[in-house]
Amino acid sequence: MRRASAVAAAIAATLGASAQGAAAAAFGLIEHGASGLGNAYAGGTAIAADPTTVFFNPAGMTRLPGTRVALAINYVNPKIDFHNDGSSVQVGSLPAAPIRPGPGDSASGGDAGNAAFIPNAYLTHALSEQLTLGLAIDAPFGLVTQYDSGWVGRYQAIKSDLRTINLNPAVAVKLDHGFSVGAGVSALYTEVELTKSIDVCAGRPLALGGPSPGTCDARSKVSGDDWSFGYNLGLLYELDDRTRFGIAYRKWMKASVDGEGKFNFSSATPLQMLPALTAPSPPGLGLVDGTDASASVPLPDSVSISAFHALTPEWAVMADITWTHWSVVDTIRIDFDSGAESTLALDYKDSWRYSLGVAYTPGGGPLTWRVGFAYDEEPVRNASTRTPRLPGSDRRWLAVGVGYRVSDALSLDVGYAHLFVSDTEIRHGESSGALTHTLSGDYKLAVDIVGAQLNWRFH
Repeated sequence: MRRASAVAAAIAATLGASAQGAAAAAFGLIEHGASGLGNAYAGGTAIAADPTTVFFNPAGMTRLPGTRVALAINYVNPKIDFHNDGSSVQVGSLPAAPIRPGPGDSASGGDAGNAAFIPNAYLTHALSEQLTLGLAIDAPFGLVTQYDSGWVGRYQAIKSDLRTINLNPAVAVKLDHGFSVGAGVSALYTEVELTKSIDVCAGRPLALGGPSPGTCDARSKVSGDDWSFGYNLGLLYELDDRTRFGIAYRKWMKASVDGEGKFNFSSATPLQMLPALTAPSPPGLGLVDGTDASASVPLPDSVSISAFHALTPEWAVMADITWTHWSVVDTIRIDFDSGAESTLALDYKDSWRYSLGVAYTPGGGPLTWRVGFAYDEEPVRNASTRTPRLPGSDRRWLAVGVGYRVSDALSLDVGYAHLFVSDTEIRHGESSGALTHTLSGDYKLAVDIVGAQLNWRFH
């Protein structure tokens, strides 16, 4: 156990950077290890072939004798391209006017996708044939989108940055008749940064003959971090040496994020316009620079069911169905100590993910070839609830990968997946008193993922 503790400390030291990026539905991440990438993570709760099972299904740890370590990294490269089609601003009952981009910026905001590395690490240690301990350090959620500061959707989003680190110790017990059970607890560190512009010269100043909407902006930045907790449960049933089934449940508590709100006003903003910001109507945003802010971010629980079957010593097939309770993510509200509040209405629906995979090990040798397909539903309901902070759509995964067993103690896995994301439209409006900004247009999206993983076994 002393060796396992030393290995765990080394793993933690290698993961100083938190993960970001989004390749699963909404702001969820499924890139937990790279060995499953080539199969599009099909069979995740049933394969239990390496320490990544600590996250997917802790019960699978009973299949891993000795002490084992897996270190993995995935490179996620999303493409998010927006095409403007009539984005507008409306003050009260006055006719809507088009939103103009800022000086030197395009209306589309450029490619809002941000490539990111997602590292994770896993450790298992078998105390006996019946009892195994494990530790996962990974990132279950992440998101980064960033547009040009003067794009037409700047009043809804410029930068959205959500980073997480999950510390997940777990234990598994092997029972009779092919059953194993497992459980773990999670300590989740969440860090958030959200920026956007505020149209400070619209509304009341316009009625007094002031500048038109969009001619002078303030910049809003809200950032914070905190810890929250959760747990995961798993069951593995081994029908025989070739067939097994797994089911896993993961529950998260709400992430309560505490931080600060900052507001920067351009020197071009007339001072006489600023009193409109603190008037009760239009609602006072209470733009007090440096005020404390807090937000409660609901996180979805999920259930995964998987099957694995070795057709022959060379060929194996696997499948997975995952349900995610995204409907708990309804409205995210940010409260400022100044008495103001800001809301982001998401109105998500529950989503499903379906995946199939095949593995081929020629002659039972050191190479294993993998291929997988998945259909991943997006929880966004329609164009009016889609936001530029996370403009997702349904995705179809096509994945390939290979594993190579260097020796009984060392193996390497690499994988690649391309996510074909359905083109989608956005017609999202956000109101502040009598002022409404509506972002209208279309998104073209795609994601590429490349992953690598090293696995060690210590006897």
